[in-house]
Amino acid sequence: MLNSQLKYAGERKLINDITLLAEAISNRLVLLSSSDLYFEELGKGKRFTQSTVIYLEDWFISNSSDPYLTKAKAHLLSEKTGLTIKQVRNWVSNRRRKFKRNPIEPSLERLLE
Repeated sequence: MLNSQLKYAGERKLINDITLLAEAISNRLVLLSSSDLYFEELGKGKRFTQSTVIYLEDWFISNSSDPYLTKAKAHLLSEKTGLTIKQVRNWVSNRRRKFKRNPIEPSLERLLE
């Protein structure tokens, strides 16, 4: 009788642990699925996926002579990348700032055209 009670208590603990783990995983999946699909969690912050950055970089390079967003361009980039308009505007603004700090050498600029 005592062995069966101990066995039952052990099984209940195991079931309880598995249930808690399943709930934690479920909560994590809900968190990930409700977040933007174009994000990956890395440490504290979130970064855009490589495909999103490549798309934005391509846009920036092709518009490097006038890298400023109109409402229409921001809306289009937002639709294409799945980012919010504010995220797109911030990314482009940060990219312009980075470009000013590290301009492309004139000899290499011809290769981008």
